[in-house]
Amino acid sequence: MMVIVAACWVPICTLNDKDVVLSSLPLFHSYALNLSVLGVLAVGASEHILERFSPDKILELLQSGKYSVFPGVPTMFHYLLQRAQESGVHRLADTRLCISAGAIMPAALNRSFEEHFGQRWSTAMASPKPRRWSP
Repeated sequence: MMVIVAACWVPICTLNDKDVVLSSLPLFHSYALNLSVLGVLAVGASEHILERFSPDKILELLQSGKYSVFPGVPTMFHYLLQRAQESGVHRLADTRLCISAGAIMPAALNRSFEEHFGQRWSTAMASPKPRRWSP
């Protein structure tokens, strides 16, 4: 497991000891375990784990300036964008990275989120085509 974290999640997210991660991912899923638990521990980052996903609460917290990384799945980003558009929120303060995994991020949602927030994205997905590795 730590190889996955060291070789994948830490470089993808440029996760470091100064990061504060805001996560509402379910901890029984490998994405949350690898990034929100092992990744945070591996680099000495801090984290705030929410009991459940709430677009209003997450927007409020991301605007506080305390969080630098927000991991989610496309459905979460859809609801965050929708709620932000309804409430007039256009900034995520000091959040430097939103990362999506767990399902394919629709290109239209990706563009809309980036345009609305001016937010950098990182999308981590397994390749849809099998890869052949040679020794």
